[in-house]
Amino acid sequence: MKIISLNCRVWTRDAKRASERFWVKRMERVRSFILERDPDVLCLQELSFPANLWIPWKYHRVGLSASHHIYVRKGVKARPLWFSMHHNAAVADGVRVINVHGTWRKCMEKVWERLRMETEKKPCVIVGDFNHPAASVEKNLMARTAPKTSGVTFRNYSTGAQGDIDHCAAFGIDVVSCEVFDDGFAMSDHLPVVIHIEKSTQHDR
Repeated sequence: MKIISLNCRVWTRDAKRASERFWVKRMERVRSFILERDPDVLCLQELSFPANLWIPWKYHRVGLSASHHIYVRKGVKARPLWFSMHHNAAVADGVRVINVHGTWRKCMEKVWERLRMETEKKPCVIVGDFNHPAASVEKNLMARTAPKTSGVTFRNYSTGAQGDIDHCAAFGIDVVSCEVFDDGFAMSDHLPVVIHIEKSTQHDR
């Protein structure tokens, strides 16, 4: 199964209509990337713009959150599970997929608690913009994050500050690869993460 996780940052505050960072201009780049990579599952964060206007027709929405969406390719058996302010979840081809948008606020403690509960329900993969470095994610989930091809997934458009805050953690399933696609931050101030997972007979024993 191939999953793409991307914080689209539809409402980037410093992007005026004439700017290349304005969402309507970035939107077509995101759409082209989705069509090129042809994932089974899309986990998109900060997506308030009506997605049905640009998401490729072969994907349908299964996540229930207002602005953090899960889409699956037609033909992939899926159903929604639950949602909250900061994350939502679905089952796709028997795998629990959780789409996270983290925060530094105190309410994140409850999010971590909920996510730890979900890790007991295998197979499960948790992806998204955690807004936390890998060490913090691993401490709170009590598990290793999948190694990525780059240690930078975010760049502040205004200050140029960079960070590694988009991650993947898998439970009861193998992560074959976790690619950070570097497009020079043309699609968003986050880079898309392309994740390949597969079920392993080792986890079935």
